[in-house]
Amino acid sequence: MGNGDGGKTGDGDNAGQPPKAGYLGAATIIGNMPRQPWAGLTKRAILLKSGQRGRQGGGKVSLDPEPYIGIIREWWDSLTPRSRRTRGNIAGGLVILENLRSEFTLDLERHKAAGSDQLRNATGPNVRNILTRFGESRLLLREGGRTNRGLMHNLAPLLAGLAGSGLAQLGAEERIAAIDAMQAFLVERARDLFNADWISFDYSSGASSREIVGKILSAASDRHKAGEVAEYLVGAKLALRFPAYAIRNSAASAADLQTEEQGIFR
Repeated sequence: MGNGDGGKTGDGDNAGQPPKAGYLGAATIIGNMPRQPWAGLTKRAILLKSGQRGRQGGGKVSLDPEPYIGIIREWWDSLTPRSRRTRGNIAGGLVILENLRSEFTLDLERHKAAGSDQLRNATGPNVRNILTRFGESRLLLREGGRTNRGLMHNLAPLLAGLAGSGLAQLGAEERIAAIDAMQAFLVERARDLFNADWISFDYSSGASSREIVGKILSAASDRHKAGEVAEYLVGAKLALRFPAYAIRNSAASAADLQTEEQGIFR
């Protein structure tokens, strides 16, 4: 924490990396670059959006993607503000749509990994491959959303919305085009997170530690991250108080089973 006004909390990740759980970590700042509204769409979806007809696999594909964009947007807007800032929900949406490419089923149970309540195929490499296909190279999640405890519950309304969309009646190429458009919407939501501002607060060298911590938590609360930031602050204090010990520094929202840890601090 430096001297002067405008202090920011962050963990110093590079632009190509997601914000790691840092004691004062919150988000990686990437310049808010203007983007075309449909940046990130695959070639097939761009053709559809522009009203052109593209030949895919020997046949012609003509589909208005707007109704499907509307479904994914309605699902996204139905999530709580906190859930919309959870990377696992973006990753989960991308993965469940990807699953529909190879096996079209709107039965939520069929999207669960064998013997668990976790989303099938929700791995870091799979999420990276999807993002790469849409021209995005930054890392969203290492775990692919598997540690998000409420993910399957959050995804259920998406499948319900798709059930009444007519997606099942589309031909294979049209269905893939609709999935492309919906995934492109979620990729843009990932970019929104990548480009988010750091959590910032006004720092005064004359302020007490209590006042500074209060300002940090207040700023974090505005971003629905007060709980996570509070945990990082506790970790920072423990590290200062017990320098001979290695204080674990991992994601506050990760399930203990996935991280093989017992509780936040040991």
